[in-house]
Amino acid sequence: MTDWKAKWQETLKELEQKRDELRVQAHLAKTEAKEELAKIETRVDELKARADKAGDQAQDVMEDVARKANIIASEVKESLARIKEKLKADGAGGAKS
Repeated sequence: MTDWKAKWQETLKELEQKRDELRVQAHLAKTEAKEELAKIETRVDELKARADKAGDQAQDVMEDVARKANIIASEVKESLARIKEKLKADGAGGAKS
């Protein structure tokens, strides 16, 4: 075999070996990337579920606060009406001496 042909075959063998190594590394990297993506997707799904639940709970809390605020507002109006009636009954603002 001639010298250049031996060098060429050696170079070709080295290139094939490096190609094969890179192919394996690329496959492993692809697998790792898929695993990492699966983890991310799981975390995003968890976050979405928690956000949805928190939104539902917040809505429930706000509705409860609104109901209680309406009850308090009604009670205050009734109290003000009673005070007004009492003042009228006491005679023009309760200016007794």
